[in-house]
Amino acid sequence: MNNIKQTRAIVALAPVALLASVFSLTNAHADVPADTLVMSVYLDSAGSDSVLAGDIPKAITQIEKRHPWSSMDTLAADTNLCVAYTLARRWDDAKPRCDASIAGARLHDADDVFDFGAARAKRMAIAYSNRSVLEGLHNEKEKALADVARARSLAPRLEFVTHNWTALNGGSNATAGPKVASIRP
Repeated sequence: MNNIKQTRAIVALAPVALLASVFSLTNAHADVPADTLVMSVYLDSAGSDSVLAGDIPKAITQIEKRHPWSSMDTLAADTNLCVAYTLARRWDDAKPRCDASIAGARLHDADDVFDFGAARAKRMAIAYSNRSVLEGLHNEKEKALADVARARSLAPRLEFVTHNWTALNGGSNATAGPKVASIRP
């Protein structure tokens, strides 16, 4: 397995009108409205800068055209494509990538000998939380609630997981255009 440490960023999806859904980039722990759904992407990998800049078509192209020998492992690629396809509202493309990121998180090696499963649980929580956002935006509320509950049980202290759990359980209609925020966990 690829043992390169990668940094993650958070992508926030705000329920705003399509005309007001201009992509914006904010820094560390931005205040995100309570009804905003949040997705996590891996930084320092193909397409991540484009996702954060709001150029989703370019991000998708960069990730899809990555070389197999690049520093981006399959888990990061699947996760980032899950997010990019979701932001592009390409539901049929996003779903298999979100599913693959969950499978990849289950199979990914521990970060170090003393990990005791914490990093694996965090990766799985990220993957489940991302899929819950896809399902929430795709009006599959029961599936979204089940996935965000799984994510919360795996990593209850991850801020964006708790945020998604609150947003999805709040009954808000979070189906409008995306806003991008860079938040370091």
